[in-house]
Amino acid sequence: MAILIDGVEHVTAEEAAQQLSTTPMRILMLLKEQALVGSQQEDGWYVSQPSVACALTHGTDQHVSKGCRTHCSSSGCGCK
Repeated sequence: MAILIDGVEHVTAEEAAQQLSTTPMRILMLLKEQALVGSQQEDGWYVSQPSVACALTHGTDQHVSKGCRTHCSSSGCGCK
């Protein structure tokens, strides 16, 4: 179930893990590495849907993801 945080759609860490074919623990690690963008709420961690979409497009390698954020936010592929 997606929720809005600061106007951006977010999914639970578990849902992000399913979408990225990985585990919730790996999602938490990617959040810590800032390879994914997310937010901790009272009931757990949420990952921004644009961040998940970017990871699906470009992978979750930390260097690729950080480069993706810069490239995509400057009108590259449209990920944010």
